[in-house]
Amino acid sequence: SDLWRDTFLGAGEEARLAYEAMPEVQRGALVYQRQTAGGLLVELQDDQQQTASEKYHSLPETKRGPILYYAKEVPRLSEVQVWARGDNYGFQPEKRGGASYENGGLGNPSLATDGLYDSEWQANTWSPVYLKGTAWYDLGAVFWVDNLSVVNKRINQSHLGAFLGPGILVSDGTLLKPLSMEDSDDFPQLEDGLKWENIISEEHIDNHTPVVRIFQEHFKRRKMRFLQVRDIDITGQRSGRYGALATLAEIQLYGEGYPVSVWAYSPPLSLTDSRGNFIRKTLPRIAWEGDAVIRDIDPVTGQMLERIEPLDLHPDVLLQIQTRTSDKTDTNFTYFEVVGDDDRQEVTKERYEEIELDWYAWDVWQTLSASEKHASRTDDDGDGQEDEDPIDKRDNDGDGLIDEDGKKLRRPPRTNFAKDGELAFVGWSEWSESYLPSDGGVNEATITSPNPRKFVQVRLNISSEDPFKTARIRNLRIELAPPLALELAGELARVNDAGVTRNLTNLEILPADYDLPRDLNPLEAQRFSYFIRAAAPDPTDATVRDGFNEVLIVSPRAAQLVGVRLGHVEVTSTTSLLDPDQVRTTAITTRFDRAFAPDDDGVLRSEDGAVLTQVATAADSIWVKFPFSLNAGMSDGTHALIEVQFESQSFREGVEFESFVRSTDSQEGVFQRVDAEAKDATELVDSSTARVSLMALQGSLIQDVGLAAVFTPNGDGVNDELEVNFALLKVLEERPLEVTFHDLSGRLMGKGRSTSGTVGGKVGKQAFTWDGRGLNGQLVPPGIYICQIKVEADDQDSQLVRLVHVAY
Repeated sequence: SDLWRDTFLGAGEEARLAYEAMPEVQRGALVYQRQTAGGLLVELQDDQQQTASEKYHSLPETKRGPILYYAKEVPRLSEVQVWARGDNYGFQPEKRGGASYENGGLGNPSLATDGLYDSEWQANTWSPVYLKGTAWYDLGAVFWVDNLSVVNKRINQSHLGAFLGPGILVSDGTLLKPLSMEDSDDFPQLEDGLKWENIISEEHIDNHTPVVRIFQEHFKRRKMRFLQVRDIDITGQRSGRYGALATLAEIQLYGEGYPVSVWAYSPPLSLTDSRGNFIRKTLPRIAWEGDAVIRDIDPVTGQMLERIEPLDLHPDVLLQIQTRTSDKTDTNFTYFEVVGDDDRQEVTKERYEEIELDWYAWDVWQTLSASEKHASRTDDDGDGQEDEDPIDKRDNDGDGLIDEDGKKLRRPPRTNFAKDGELAFVGWSEWSESYLPSDGGVNEATITSPNPRKFVQVRLNISSEDPFKTARIRNLRIELAPPLALELAGELARVNDAGVTRNLTNLEILPADYDLPRDLNPLEAQRFSYFIRAAAPDPTDATVRDGFNEVLIVSPRAAQLVGVRLGHVEVTSTTSLLDPDQVRTTAITTRFDRAFAPDDDGVLRSEDGAVLTQVATAADSIWVKFPFSLNAGMSDGTHALIEVQFESQSFREGVEFESFVRSTDSQEGVFQRVDAEAKDATELVDSSTARVSLMALQGSLIQDVGLAAVFTPNGDGVNDELEVNFALLKVLEERPLEVTFHDLSGRLMGKGRSTSGTVGGKVGKQAFTWDGRGLNGQLVPPGIYICQIKVEADDQDSQLVRLVHVAY
């Protein structure tokens, strides 16, 4: 109907009376109708010969339909519905942790993701010679994307502005080489550092003739975080020219599902006392609670729903939590003296603190009673001196009291104070390894970041291989405890042949007994010494005044305790000239006082009969409990020293031996981690690390292979199975590993079975068996076969072959 037919009054006498009762300006339309032979009502229309009213009144009564009455009303919009394609993952990525960058050129790539058609990124035609014509986009997270839209803007209504050929590559962030991304200027590293894929179809590669400005690319759903966009002239004629501009008004990305991977960061968390002062605390454990979020479609309504399920039921959804710690801040403040309301003059920090202290004194003065206020030229405290201890937070006269004898304050300070800037947290440790649930599925783990520290930060990553699954974290807790030692420094050494032959109870200091833990043979067991230097416990907390009496060392492989020496080490502290906040403690002189060595019964005892208790734990851990405190009563210049000797073997480069201390009597019962990164525990060794490095071995990752040259799978119970033993070196995580058997033509005849029952191999010793049966379950014929050991590595597979004789 016409727009002015807004309010339908109806038909009949009541509607007519209501219509005629209205003022003329409010009357709307009269619609006249005729009735057809079939009983249908047809609206009569005006024409050049007759009006609708004249037509109506010329009809017989039986053919006249009801007259419809309408009242005028101002036209108004009651509802607008828009069916969108979904979230545009390319819209303003900088607002969710993303960014954009162009290396050279004249344009601003963010104008192509701002949601406005009228703004654009002006893309020079790309050339490999000039630093221009490339835009990089970081979406801020990894999304599931299945289509991309490109809108080019016309230049002054001309035919110009379209891509000559859109060169658009996408990446999910898979690294091909290490990157160091500090700011947007580092974006060019992405070109060679990431694995890129082309998503432009054949029909859009050459856009010279069709000159398409708006197009879409549809592709199979894929993970996407980064884009590289170029205007490429496949003829090469316009490469690098400034005159050939593509005006990218908008680039849009659409898909479905939750983001593949999202990182979230906490602010730096300051550990403070009740007065707000920064204090150092031990961070024993971190705990968290999370759920899996599942998106589904209601079969009845068709609506999208979310349901919550336990996270452990969905192994394809990962919740990764890490920490880092620091003891340092940086304060780049600008200081001002304020005269009046807003007249600010920059001053030195010392002048700023003077004014601040004057105002502190005045504020304190307002709270004092008449009897507490100072009187000028009066000995208020009765020490024989006048006005020598003003209100300044200090004991100026050395009587153990503060601010009790000063001059009378007559007026507030004449100027005020202000400063610009904010506290910056610096000196962060590296992010820890991801914390995993402990045995039994409890979401709790020991914090491995260096501590005690004053500041801690947490980051977490939610990732999923299913577009319709994600995770949420409901709460996260970090336990705090007073330090059992204000400083714990660990340092690892290898005990050489001379040290091995020397009796452990010999307390003579011989630095020649120790070597750096470098160039170790991974095929041989080594004897190590782990040195722990421990300062006194936190003197401000009575609950830890006795320090610790337990030591735990976690080895990458099985470890066997040899013995323990105890002593003291004199230390000195030096301040870095480049960074005054950086203080390094150096060990000067070590002396041993007692040793715990195994007696005839294998019990670790000292000469005075004290027994060292070994706590039952896993094979890769050494946990010992002493009958006394190890660091109580230490002075500032003297620290306790514990040397734990043990035998172990290392198969992986750079692996760390971790250590912790604990107090049996502590109410918390928590472990404090020993910091071994760039620390000096003793002058006996200068490793400054608890990590090992391996010697370079010739050949592959597979070493020390052992298998019989001949075996006889004839069922007589002797030599019926072939055992294949070898060592897998240096792999950082579990890798696909297989042992297969082939005939001399290369045909696969059988597969070995891992004695551990796993399909992948971790670093260390491996064992496989073969019963001589082929893939069909039948014994293979006697003859010569090739045994192939193969492990999949990141750069290329590593494999090794040996000959095996099958005889009956």
